[in-house]
Amino acid sequence: MKTYNLTLNGTKKNNTQTITVEIFGVNKSQAFNMAYTFFEKGEINNIFGGKETGLSTIHQWIPQAANLISLAGKYKVQMTKLKCN
Repeated sequence: MKTYNLTLNGTKKNNTQTITVEIFGVNKSQAFNMAYTFFEKGEINNIFGGKETGLSTIHQWIPQAANLISLAGKYKVQMTKLKCN
């Protein structure tokens, strides 16, 4: 599993600030998908994984998710802002 840093740009419209979030993922596409589901669509109760890897909530993949619930659905996620550590 890899660690990715995602920079999310804040907007005046949504009254948000620019933040950087750590996301765990097997690859960049998976990390982007989880970030998109959480930050852009605002879905916080999704279950991720499969029979091989096990099922888990978003909190295992985005460690700060519990603190960021109020920001769910307020950001635009861009693949170019997702960087592997």
